[in-house]
Amino acid sequence: MVNTNVIEIPQNNYDVVADYIADTIKEHLSIGEQVVWFVSGGSNVGLAKLARSRLNLRPYKNKLYVCLVDERFGPVGHSDSNWQHLLDLGFDMSNCQVYPIIKNKDNATDTVKEYNYSIKTLLSHGYYSIGQLGLGPDGHTSGLLPDNPLMDSKDYYGYYIGPDYQRITSTPKLINNLNEVVLFVSGHSKAKALQSMINKGSVNEIPARILKHVKKLTIFTDITIKGDI
Repeated sequence: MVNTNVIEIPQNNYDVVADYIADTIKEHLSIGEQVVWFVSGGSNVGLAKLARSRLNLRPYKNKLYVCLVDERFGPVGHSDSNWQHLLDLGFDMSNCQVYPIIKNKDNATDTVKEYNYSIKTLLSHGYYSIGQLGLGPDGHTSGLLPDNPLMDSKDYYGYYIGPDYQRITSTPKLINNLNEVVLFVSGHSKAKALQSMINKGSVNEIPARILKHVKKLTIFTDITIKGDI
């Protein structure tokens, strides 16, 4: 795994990870760059809020763009929406430009088409991009569940109907084009998935294996990894 760094942390310790994300964003903003931050839902919502609380964006108003790694499709503000979870938890949206996925579109196809266009346009400016990702016990990352139909997508985002939600998610194409990825993995239930991700094998079986090919990957985990990364 080229350009990979593993940082061991105490169990459920968000502070070190939040500091890293905030410091990385501040570093690039302070030298005049603009930054695109792709945040995840699920257990990563609290981490995103904590990292945002450590950012003073007043000197860099509208220079940070907050986007979603993935979303569960439905009406704006529905109870399973990752964006709504960010809002409910109190993620500070001030002094930054926000890019929610769901915008009152009637269907998921139009929604994902519009988001693809928005993100492609945003990234075409060459802004620094950082993805904040998690890992599921089944080996998924982003909204890419095992055996999903989007692993070879030519778009940055795609739509499919999963066993749980209608999912709009970033694809390997987007993730591999990010400047860096931060992966936060905590808890015994994810130990097997993390070890499987490190090991060789099919990305269809363990979609998180795509992260082994990103430009820069920092793994924060309280799990001991066996073998040489």
